[in-house]
Amino acid sequence: MELTVTAKNLPSSPAVTEYAEKRLAKVASRLRDDVPMRLVLRKEGTKIASDRFVAEVTATLKGGTVLRAEERAEDLYVAIDAIADVVARQIRRYRTRQSKRRTSLTDWETTVLQELTPIEPGAGVAEESTEAAVGPDGESVSELQDGHIVRTKTHEMSPMTVEEASSRMELLGHSFFVFQNSADNTISVIYKRHDGDYGLIVPERGS
Repeated sequence: MELTVTAKNLPSSPAVTEYAEKRLAKVASRLRDDVPMRLVLRKEGTKIASDRFVAEVTATLKGGTVLRAEERAEDLYVAIDAIADVVARQIRRYRTRQSKRRTSLTDWETTVLQELTPIEPGAGVAEESTEAAVGPDGESVSELQDGHIVRTKTHEMSPMTVEEASSRMELLGHSFFVFQNSADNTISVIYKRHDGDYGLIVPERGS
């Protein structure tokens, strides 16, 4: 594992770095290949204790698949433990999908896996945008009529097929996924229905 640890608003701590390396090395050992992994640890000035310490991981797997996760806790070590558990679950999903290539699949699953080129729309670490106002906890927000946008993140979005988007959604364990459809370059949303099927929201071009 090629781990890079970056601390923001935190003093340098060899003990924390060593702990993070041990936890994430154990997780990365589930993979057959060494993978580059970036861990960002930061402290935010929020009044909510459980959101004070943030651990964010970005890992690039073989074939270009990018795993990304963020966890918050009132203690830095707890945040590291939480992020390690999340990444471990993502790796299990990734390995499960990889193993399906060697098992009997339905025609639809075979098509998905044959066309699959795992892509992460947010290939880099997300950067928070500058908002128009400041909330009571000191965090930048944008005001809406019925509430606040407390965090805005921007991601570079790479074109992908509907099949790639559905596979990426399953890998991340999300119920919906926003992507740029390579068929027509529109921004579309694929989501999982209660009956187990998928739905696709496609924007209608104005006249």
